[in-house]
Amino acid sequence: MGIVAQADIDYVLPNSQNFGCNLYTDSDLFKSGTQVLNGCGGASHETSITFQVPESRLLTGEEQKEVCKLAINAASRRFDFDRSLARCYISDMTVANSVIVPGMYDVLGFAVMNFDGSGQIPQTVTSTITVDSVQAVAKVTTSIASDFLIEGALPQSEAPSSSPSMQPSISSMPSFSPSISSMPSNSPTNVPSMIPSISSRPSNQPSLSNMPSLNPSSSPSVSLAPSVTPTDSEAPTTSLEPTPGPTARKVFEDDFISQDIGNVAQSGQFSEGTTFSGRKSGLYTIEATGSQIYVSVCMLVWKYVMLAKSHLSSSAISVLLGII
Repeated sequence: MGIVAQADIDYVLPNSQNFGCNLYTDSDLFKSGTQVLNGCGGASHETSITFQVPESRLLTGEEQKEVCKLAINAASRRFDFDRSLARCYISDMTVANSVIVPGMYDVLGFAVMNFDGSGQIPQTVTSTITVDSVQAVAKVTTSIASDFLIEGALPQSEAPSSSPSMQPSISSMPSFSPSISSMPSNSPTNVPSMIPSISSRPSNQPSLSNMPSLNPSSSPSVSLAPSVTPTDSEAPTTSLEPTPGPTARKVFEDDFISQDIGNVAQSGQFSEGTTFSGRKSGLYTIEATGSQIYVSVCMLVWKYVMLAKSHLSSSAISVLLGII
């Protein structure tokens, strides 16, 4: 008897912090007693705690005290009161095969927190000490204790996972390192990628470029618009044999007419051949008589066409002259 300070009580009764408010003071034993337990008489909340350990065991007395000390420190900072005005103990511990981590064991229990009811904790503070807020404190306490206090316990901190999920997270921002696929994406992003994807399929709407592609597609791209920069055509093929059906074209604006020059024995005639399809071939046959074309008097037939001024320079060389 005669011990008042909490530090002295903890020295005389090392496990006093493991019993919460289930301790007797002199006021419980004597009518003249004046001492009470700080941290008792007010609100009391309990919340479940779980640790994963490699062997089947319960928390030791020291581990229980360290967990409660951590919980009281966290609660005093969160609710802003002196830590001596709250008490904590671990109750109803059990052990079972772990459901979360096969091969390990779950240590289950309850953390019971008592708060002072003598008025030393302001009413504005006690109104914020709810079941949800105490559970939040217990969650933080369990996480830190599993990392640093409980021997062999599986860490529960919210650090990045060493075994990430197979399903990627969803983000509205483009990836700076997109995956490479030979097939186009079924759900392309609305924001362009810093590094474009690569596809072996031709584009339905090819990009415009003055330079040829370094990796041309095996299948040409399709576009309804004409080429901005058409390729140069090769020179036409040359053949020594005339075509049986040359392309019909109209070089002159009018048809050819003929006229005899001099006193010819028989008037000249000419005709234009046709192709197999019945179109004019552009091949002319001239029949005429003539003589003395090497002297001043000559007789011949002249085949000619009246040309427009616009055709004189380019078409005059196409006038055929037939002399027999």
